Amino acid sequence: MSQIHHITNLDVLKEAMNEPEMKVRLKAIGAISSYKPEIAFPILEPLLEDSDPEISRTTTMRLLKRKNELAYEKALKLLEDGIDDEKENIALTIASNGYDYGVDYIMDKIKNPKNAWMLTYLQKNESQKATMAFVEGLHSPFLFVRARSTYALGARRSKMAIPHLIETMKDEYPNVRRMAAQALFKITGVILPPESEKWRQWWDENKSKYENPEEAPSKVQ
Repeated sequence: MSQIHHITNLDVLKEAMNEPEMKVRLKAIGAISSYKPEIAFPILEPLLEDSDPEISRTTTMRLLKRKNELAYEKALKLLEDGIDDEKENIALTIASNGYDYGVDYIMDKIKNPKNAWMLTYLQKNESQKATMAFVEGLHSPFLFVRARSTYALGARRSKMAIPHLIETMKDEYPNVRRMAAQALFKITGVILPPESEKWRQWWDENKSKYENPEEAPSKVQ
């Protein structure tokens, strides 16, 4: 059973979940979690309440990444009752999988510059709340947060972020201003230098097209 990660037979994996060796059981859970939800969820969901904390936590994190709602509820409970050292990992996993709670957690944490790296966990979170978090990040006193937020809004091609990115053209750092121009190009297809006045003039002439989604130009691919 030491080569459990190479096994693809579901019946064998289910048997491995009952092995006495913890390592084997955890690998079996990981392997099963990669199956389609209709197969993996019914097998693994009972383990969310397993008497062994390690089995329960591992299953929670695995299913959370598959956007399983029962795992999300369990994760929130772990945040309330769990060990402090584990809470950060749980919250970041929640955030990266599209849940609002994790967004709030990260935005609170990045008020400390030592935690600015946590913002990267919102990259895969496509929720409107995450987008607004990146807009808020444009006004952060920390360079990394402003730069990451600028990049993220461009990658999302978020039209609502256009006026905020134009304001970012006033940033004291030239690289952030250039990133803002690149983000605006991704969103609008317009090429202008990273100068706030030129972008402001363009916005005054064109904002009605972007504020009305039906008239907005197609996003740049």
